[in-house]
Amino acid sequence: MKFKVQPDFVLLLSFPPILREGWDEVAVLIMAGDKDGFIGSVQRLDERMKSLNIAHEYQELPGLDHGSIVTGGMTNVFQFFGQHTKP
Repeated sequence: MKFKVQPDFVLLLSFPPILREGWDEVAVLIMAGDKDGFIGSVQRLDERMKSLNIAHEYQELPGLDHGSIVTGGMTNVFQFFGQHTKP
């Protein structure tokens, strides 16, 4: 299912650098299913974060859409945050 209006998640990164201080202290996981209607916007967000050197992990899961990513990606979510838990 494709949406006519794509959200521009890249706008999230338009904050001035002073407001992005400390982002390198936060574990960021961006995950989308390859069947998600918002996949283009999510891919642009990933590319923009790379260009700004904002540490994050991007995962695109095959066969999942905007709804099925919730349950289909849970194992990945727990694994990611299990690896990024601070003592």
